[in-house]
Amino acid sequence: MNVPLALFVTPHLVHLSTVDAVIIVFYFVLVLAIGFYLKRRANTSEDYFLAGREMTAWIAGLSFLSANLGALELMGWAGAAYQYGILAAHWYWIGAIPAMLFLGLVMMPFYYISRTHSVPGYLKLRYGESSRALSAISFAFMTVLMSGINMYSMALVMKVVLGWDINFSILVSSITVAIYVGLGGLRSPSSMKCCNSFLSGRELC
Repeated sequence: MNVPLALFVTPHLVHLSTVDAVIIVFYFVLVLAIGFYLKRRANTSEDYFLAGREMTAWIAGLSFLSANLGALELMGWAGAAYQYGILAAHWYWIGAIPAMLFLGLVMMPFYYISRTHSVPGYLKLRYGESSRALSAISFAFMTVLMSGINMYSMALVMKVVLGWDINFSILVSSITVAIYVGLGGLRSPSSMKCCNSFLSGRELC
């Protein structure tokens, strides 16, 4: 058996038809097309990192919602709920929701008024360069770890459901994301997360 075919022969739950394969390919092409389309609108650092400060509240909300409906949540929450029951959701009520409200109502106005690009940028204005460097390094380290966990979780779901090889899933998804985010900046993932939120909502319904 040759190597390309070996990527798809592991046991899986769903058998893809030709129509399914076409839809998956179309989705990846659409993602890249959005990145190339939005590239023309990312002319400055503010356009690239902050979407030109033109992002509306509903787009930001849908992006945040979609960011919390990924493979990590599909696996992690299902496993935690199976193991602990309703206790798995308590940290949202006790910790996450108050923290989100505090961030949105108290901290975001400060970020907006200071016209900074990030939390480390705000810390630099408030406390100096050393605090910005510490925040940036710790946040980058956390992001690398979380990205690895998210990609592995996604690839594991693909392996169980579709039978795809884990390395193949991670490679294809990471290259695709790197291209469209690198081209369009913040507008690219925000646009895709809005689309994904509608798809996720339809699946839940």
